[in-house]
Amino acid sequence: MSMPDSFSEKAGLTELLSDALALYWLRPENGLAVASYCLRGIDLAPGPDQTAADFACGDGVNTFFKCGGRLDFGFDVFGDAVHPASAKEVAEKSIDVFDHGNDAYAPAVSSRPSHRYAAGTDHKETLLAKAAKLGFYDDLILGDLREEPGTDDESLDLAYCNSLYWVTEADAALKHILRKVRPGGRLVFDVMTDRRANLQFGNLTPTMPEAWRALMDRGRQHNNPGLRSERGWDRLFAAEGAAEIVEKRDIFPTAIAIAWTVGLRPLFPALNRMAHAVPPDRRMAIKQEWVETLVELLLPLLAVPEDLVPTGPAVRLQYVLKRL
Repeated sequence: MSMPDSFSEKAGLTELLSDALALYWLRPENGLAVASYCLRGIDLAPGPDQTAADFACGDGVNTFFKCGGRLDFGFDVFGDAVHPASAKEVAEKSIDVFDHGNDAYAPAVSSRPSHRYAAGTDHKETLLAKAAKLGFYDDLILGDLREEPGTDDESLDLAYCNSLYWVTEADAALKHILRKVRPGGRLVFDVMTDRRANLQFGNLTPTMPEAWRALMDRGRQHNNPGLRSERGWDRLFAAEGAAEIVEKRDIFPTAIAIAWTVGLRPLFPALNRMAHAVPPDRRMAIKQEWVETLVELLLPLLAVPEDLVPTGPAVRLQYVLKRL
């Protein structure tokens, strides 16, 4: 399938990709992934008079964006909190560049989603502090997925979680979240399958030096202990008898998953320091050119990934469940 010349304009993909890349311009693989989730996933905005919660919301930017919210071009998710760190420090200390913020962190909202989320939960206070600045969540709750979330039982019309595979006890987390949703309500889970492990450099390139693999992986192969096969996720979501799977989508085609795996992760610390060494007005001009070039490079990959790499077994799936 080839992409027609007018495909991107008709589908609004150019704008979607540009907005996503502006957030993650120094980690464009993340911008590409978020754009793919938006393009191929369901609308996550709750309906009028519906109550929704975002479990393991992180800094909130991804869900805010998936619900239709947008931020000013000059804002990015990194800010200046991590730019002093070198590539060696980031790799050796397993620094999570997203888990850093300071008082200067200020997401500049250009347009808001049509509806807010009643609650967001996460186990990191720093991320919740960043999420609070979006003004998208009515309440933010500190808590682990494996623990009882702080919302009332059967109080939600929509529960969303994109991190169930980050915990070994995914079954316990699922039980907790299921109880929070009213009968007839929806639950949406974005999960990684065990095909994700095939893309980790420790498995892809076992004969390469350990330091090289560490630089490429940055600890990712230890971050997802709850990976399961597609059949394993099917069984988990059907096991409790409290919900039924009504839809399943592949939101991360093989070509995009490969691009995300490689990405600019090893270069990010140096790129981030270089970006912050440039005066802000000049940095914005460079960012504009950078994003425009990335859109040209990545738009075909977003639109028709199967033209570059045939789609194989799913790496990331979105499950939509109905509470019984």
